[in-house]
Amino acid sequence: ALSWQLVYQSDKELCFAPENGKGICSGDSGAPVVARNLETQEWIQVGVTAYGPAVCGQGPDFAARVSFYANEILGIVKK
Repeated sequence: ALSWQLVYQSDKELCFAPENGKGICSGDSGAPVVARNLETQEWIQVGVTAYGPAVCGQGPDFAARVSFYANEILGIVKK
């Protein structure tokens, strides 16, 4: 598990920095990025790992924002 701090977000993308110096690495693309809802204590998927720096843990990591693509994903899954 990776603890992270949100650095930047747009409609389509999340940029986050790992708090323990261990970021995403080659082969991690497609992995879920999750956050805990502090009210319900439930874990929710907020992103899908996309890319990071050339050297693991040496910069911010990026993920596709699930909420932006949710309707498209559901449309494909329902087919």
